Amino acid sequence: MNKNLKILYISKDKHPADIRTEKITESFKQNGFDVAILCRSFLGDKSDNYKGIKIFKIAAGLFPLSQPIPYNPIWKIAINKAIKKFSPDLIIVREIMLALDAAKYAKKFSIPVVMDMAENYPVVMRGWNKYKKNFFIRYLVHNLKLPDKIEKSSVKKMDAILTVCEEQNQRLIEQYDYPEEKLQIVHNTPLKEWFHDVKTGILIKPLVFAYHGLINSERNLDKLLYAFDLAWKVNNNIRLIIAGYGELENDLKKLAQSLDSAENIEFKGKFSHGQIKNLYSEMDFGVLPYKLDEHINQTISNKYFDYMGAGKPMITSLAEPMIRMNAETLAGLAIDCENIDLFADTILQFVNEANYELLLKMSESAQNEFQIHYSWERDFDRLQNFIKKNFMENQ
Repeated sequence: MNKNLKILYISKDKHPADIRTEKITESFKQNGFDVAILCRSFLGDKSDNYKGIKIFKIAAGLFPLSQPIPYNPIWKIAINKAIKKFSPDLIIVREIMLALDAAKYAKKFSIPVVMDMAENYPVVMRGWNKYKKNFFIRYLVHNLKLPDKIEKSSVKKMDAILTVCEEQNQRLIEQYDYPEEKLQIVHNTPLKEWFHDVKTGILIKPLVFAYHGLINSERNLDKLLYAFDLAWKVNNNIRLIIAGYGELENDLKKLAQSLDSAENIEFKGKFSHGQIKNLYSEMDFGVLPYKLDEHINQTISNKYFDYMGAGKPMITSLAEPMIRMNAETLAGLAIDCENIDLFADTILQFVNEANYELLLKMSESAQNEFQIHYSWERDFDRLQNFIKKNFMENQ
C-alpha cells in the first residue's frame, strides 16, 4: 500500500478561506499524503506552497473571468495544467460546478475522481439572491434548472462522493441510484484542540443564548428575535447574541432596535476564529432556528458540532438531520421555530432553574458525543479509511 498517495483537491474558492478545504487538505498532508490545491486565488503570499501543500492558483488578473462554471476554458486549462505538473493519483473536487471538467480530465489521465458534496447545491443556488437578480441567470437556475442537470451529469461520473449527513446520502441513492458503498459521510466537525481554551458547558444560572453564522432569510433569525422578546418580557435577565454577517444584517438590527428587549440583544458582526472562542465561553445555549426546506433537510450546519464541542445545549428547528442528531446525542431540542409562542416558551424553559439538571446532562452528553464520535479527528479517520479502501488497496 502506497501511503504517499498524491491528491489534487480542486476548490472553487480562494484558499485558505474555505475551512473545509483547509481541514481536509491539511489533514491529508499531516498523515503522509502528498497534497496539492487548485483554487481561484490564494490569500497568503505569492508562493506556491502553503504548509507543505502545493498551491496551483488561477492568476489574479483572470479572477473576473474565472467563475467556477462548467466548460470555463480558464478552469479547463488550469485543471489540465495542474494534473500534468502534479501527476495526482486521486482528484477531489469541491461541489458540482467544476465537477464535469474535473471528471473529463480525470478520465483523460485515468485518475479516479471524488466529489466533496457538502450541500444540495442546486437547491442552495436557487436560494441565493445573486441568482435571482439577473433575468438571464435566474432563468437558467430557476426555470431551466441548469444546476440540477449539471449535478445529475456530475454524479454519474464520480468514483465516490463525500457528503455531510445521512439524509444527503439517501437523496443521492434515491434520486440517482448512486451506489451506497461509494458514499462517505465527512461531517463539518471541528478539531478537539479548538476547545482547549474555551469555557465549555453552562453556568449555574444560564442566561445567554447565541447564534453565529450567516445572517440571511434561511436562518429564520427574525423569528428568533420575536421569540426572544416575548421571553424577555417574562424574564428580563436573559441575553441574546447574534454573531455574523449577511444580506439581512441591517434589517435585523433595525428589528431588534424596535423591540422592548433591544438592550439585551447584541450584534457582534463579522468574527474571527479567536472571537468565536470568546463567544463560546460567553454563551450558555446555541440556537439554530433554520427554515425548513429541501436544502436544510439534506445538510447539517457545522455550528451544530461547534456547540456540541463547547457543551452548549441547543434549540434547533425541525430540520431532519438535527432531529436525528438531537435524538442520537441528546445535545439539543428540536421545535417548530415558526411558532413564536412555542419558541419563546422553550427559551424560558432553558433558563428555568427546575430544568438545570436536565440541561446539564444535555451539556455533558454533547461533549461526550463530540469527543467519541463527532470531532474532526474521527471524521478524518473515516475519510482516510475510505480513501485507503477504495483507492489505495491495489497500489
